[in-house]
Formats: sequence, C-alpha cells, structure tokens
Amino acid sequence: MHSDIHVPVDRITDVDVVPAGFSVVRGLRAPGAGFPGLIALGTWRYRGGPDFVAVYRNRPAVVVTLRDSAYKRLIVSVDDPESVARELARV
Repeated sequence: MHSDIHVPVDRITDVDVVPAGFSVVRGLRAPGAGFPGLIALGTWRYRGGPDFVAVYRNRPAVVVTLRDSAYKRLIVSVDDPESVARELARV
C-alpha cells in the first residue's frame, strides 16, 4: 500500500528502541493492513499526526520521530534494533 518511504536524515529528531513494537502503536489504521496483536502495516492516524507502522508480534522495533515530514513517527520491527538505532544516530 506504500512505496518506499524516504526521509532526509536532518528530519530525524529522535530514535528509540522498544522491546515490543505494538506497545507504541496508536490510532486507527487508514490505509493499511493488520491483525490485532499479530501484524500492523501501513498508516496509523491519530490526533498528533500519522505514523508509518510495520510491526510484528513479539518483535522489537525502532521508533524514529520526525519533524516536517508526512509522518510523525516511523515504527518498524527489526531483528537488531540497537544496531539500527546506533546507525541512525551516527548520520
């Protein structure tokens, strides 16, 4: 439902690691796909702005907070979130 998402690194304001991606997903899916507690893919809209979400049950995630972007946050499950967070912090 989405093509690749590109965000200039100067728009990243914060990078966090969470042990379970679902714990930080908020709002309503529109558009996207999901099964509660199993998978969440797409745009989640809430009062603070839309988030792009790609999270899976029992998987850690990286939460990238953005400014001046189409999305407020990117929440993505990854195998090694600490490594991804370190790499993003270096840029």
